[in-house]
Amino acid sequence: MSVFPPSPSENDEWVSVADLMSGLMLLFLAIAVFFMIQIENTRGDLENIAVLYEELQTGLYGQLQSEFAADLESWNAEIDSMTLSVRFLEQEVLFEAGEAELNEQFTTILADFFPRYVGVPTTGTTSVRSESRATRRRIGSI
Repeated sequence: MSVFPPSPSENDEWVSVADLMSGLMLLFLAIAVFFMIQIENTRGDLENIAVLYEELQTGLYGQLQSEFAADLESWNAEIDSMTLSVRFLEQEVLFEAGEAELNEQFTTILADFFPRYVGVPTTGTTSVRSESRATRRRIGSI
C-alpha cells in the first residue's frame, strides 16, 4: 500500500509514439514488398522478350541464309548473324579506285540483292510470322 496516489507514468507518451512508428514501418514494408513483386514480374517479361527476340533473329538469319546461299559466294559477301546485315567483302567490286560512283557490277548486284533482302521478313516462313505475332501480343501486354 502506497500513501501517495499512483502518478501517471512518464513513458505513456512514448508508447503511443512507438506504436505510430511501428505502423509506419509496416506501411513502408508493405510498399517495398509490392514494388519488389512488380519488379520481379517486369524482369520475367523482359526475359521473355529477350528470348523471343533471339528466336526471331535466329529465324530471320536462317531465312536470309537460305535466300542468298547461292549468291553469297559469287558476290563475296557474308551475313552477320548478330546484326542481320550483309557485308560485301571485295572492295574492287563496290567502287572504282578514287571514284564516288558505284561500279556497274555492284549496281547489278544491288538491283538483285535489295528487293530480296527487304522481302525476306515479309515473305518469311509461317513459324517466324506466328512467333512475331506472339511477340507483339506479349510485348503489348506488358
